[in-house]
Parts: sequence; structure tokens; C-alpha cells
Amino acid sequence: MNSTQIVLLVVGVLLLGLAAFVGITQFGGDRSVANEEALSWDASLIVAAAERWYKESGTQSFEGLTIEMLNAKPSNDNGTFEFQNVTEKGFQLIATGVEDGDGDGDPLQIRLTYNAFADSTTWEKLND
Repeated sequence: MNSTQIVLLVVGVLLLGLAAFVGITQFGGDRSVANEEALSWDASLIVAAAERWYKESGTQSFEGLTIEMLNAKPSNDNGTFEFQNVTEKGFQLIATGVEDGDGDGDPLQIRLTYNAFADSTTWEKLND
């Protein structure tokens, strides 16, 4: 091998190593983003099921509603889900993820609040 080929080989190996490093770094950061998106999607499905249950059950109240009553699971690979502040016309759904996006020891947590009067859902990130 002449010196040009050796230089090209070294440059190629360096570029391959840099690409691998960037890929691994990006993949690690994307896990928390992917968890947030999946958790939000799962929580939205639970809220939609609760809204449907409210309209079809005939009770016109969310009181006593559980996640299991909606044929949903209170936890999955993305996190856990819990109703809080359940009233006749609304509730909050707290979704706690499995990833800690900011490294503070607390997993991602979001809150969806549904209000039947306004037929609206608000979404709020509680922590990363």
C-alpha cells in the first residue's frame, strides 16, 4: 500500500467511527422523545375511550370510572396511566413514562385534563 491509500483508509475509519458515535448519541436522545410520543398517544386513546364511555353509558358522569372499565390497561411498555380528580363532568389522566429525558431521576409525566362541558382536552407536560 502506498501512503495515499493508507491516508484514505485512516480517514475512512475515522469517518465510520464518527458516524457510529453520532448514531448512538442520536438514538439515545430519541428514546425519550419516542417515549413521550407513545405515552401521549396511549393517553389520548384512553381519553377518547372515556369520552365515548361517558356518552354511551347513559350515566352522564365520570365518577367511578376506571381504566379497566374502558378495556384499557393501566400500564404498558410506554408507561402507567391513572385517573385523578374524577368528577361528574371531567377528569385528569396522569401518564408516567419509562424514560427520564432530562436525567433528573424522575420519569416523563404528562397530564391530560378532559372537560365534558367544553368537550375539550388539555395536555400538559409535568416533567421530562
